[in-house]
Amino acid sequence: MNTLLNWKKGLFKSTYQLLASGIPCGFLKVKTFRNNTEGELNNKKFIFENKGFWKSETLIIDAITNAQIAVIKYDSWKNKAVIEYSENKYRFEFDNFWHTKWNILLNEEVVASYKTSVFYTKGEIFSNSADELLILTGIYISNYYMQKTAAAAS
Repeated sequence: MNTLLNWKKGLFKSTYQLLASGIPCGFLKVKTFRNNTEGELNNKKFIFENKGFWKSETLIIDAITNAQIAVIKYDSWKNKAVIEYSENKYRFEFDNFWHTKWNILLNEEVVASYKTSVFYTKGEIFSNSADELLILTGIYISNYYMQKTAAAAS
C-alpha cells in the first residue's frame, strides 16, 4: 500500500503536523530538553524515549500498552541509524549532503522516502508501507540528528 503524507512545522516550533490530502492525520511533538517525544499517526500512539549518552539509543513504546516495540540505535559518526522492529533491522540514511532527503530501508529496498525544505518547515513522505511507526520514526531520527548538529554548532 503506497502512502503519501505531507508534514509541516513552524520554524521555531517543536511539533510536526502530518497531513494526508491536506487533512491532519497525526503529529510528532518533540519535547525540548526532555528525553521523550510523543507521536501519533492514524490514531496509533507512540513514545520515543532516549537512553544513553555516548552509545545513544531510543526506545519506541506503544503509548496504549506501555510495551517497548522497537529500538533505534544511532551511528552518530556517520549520521545513520538502525531501527530494530518486528524482527527486522531497518536502516535510516540521509540521501544528500544537506540532509534534506533521507530513506528508511529494509535490506536494499526503500520502505519510506522523505524530503524537506532547507529550513525543515515542511516536507513530504512517500512510503510503500502504511506502518505508522516506521513513518514517524523517519521524522524522529531526522529531527534527532538536526538537534545534534545544532548543539554541536553552538
